[in-house]
Amino acid sequence: METILRSALASLGCDDKEIKLFLACYLHGAAPLSELIARTKLPRSTAYLMTKSLLEKGLLVEDHKAYGKNLSAAEPETLMRLVAARQRQMGRQHLALEEHLGELHALHQTSQVRPRVRTFQGTSGLLTVWRDILTAHGEILIWTNQATETRLFSLPQHAQFIRERRANNQPARVLAVQNPAGQTLQKIDADNLRETRLLPDGVDFSAETYVYDHKIAMLDYNQDIIGIIIESTQLSMAQRAMFEATWAGLQ
Repeated sequence: METILRSALASLGCDDKEIKLFLACYLHGAAPLSELIARTKLPRSTAYLMTKSLLEKGLLVEDHKAYGKNLSAAEPETLMRLVAARQRQMGRQHLALEEHLGELHALHQTSQVRPRVRTFQGTSGLLTVWRDILTAHGEILIWTNQATETRLFSLPQHAQFIRERRANNQPARVLAVQNPAGQTLQKIDADNLRETRLLPDGVDFSAETYVYDHKIAMLDYNQDIIGIIIESTQLSMAQRAMFEATWAGLQ
């Protein structure tokens, strides 16, 4: 019987603590809240919240006739009516979803296609972008000009980013502008869970691009400090394809 009650209460949106409090009242009879707290061993503040919720749902009833105030569990017929009402509501929701299924599919597909874009400014903003990059679940692909990066980020900051990336076991492949800073980066690849290839002479840019998971992060250090994170499966796939094509051409 207790299993049936638990299932019915769960269908009415009750969580485990609410079910525990209700059963303590249903199986052992009406009681003041203090006694229910002793039966369930719930914290007093939690029991108050659960009681308020159960009263609002019609699953508990306050009895003011007795000395003090007791709480009584709803009768089986009340539970049946509440479950039936819930089923009718779910049935109406099901019909509404079925009627508008085409529109809902279109809306869902649009949300999947539309990229989410966040922008950041200043050194603190760029550090926020770096923190997001370090949440990557796999390899990080990077386009970089080390000469421009070091204008705004010190060597200790850059070293910290690499330490955290290594600690997270996040390998990186890097396409770097051909300059002394890029050449230095390539020389210490083996110690930094990284492989770097230098771009052809004449290829130059100030912004860095990171491709990770379903995201693209772009950081510009040239004049104003600007960071952008784009969340889009389609755009990140395109960036990966361009990276791989360039990478293969530099073998």
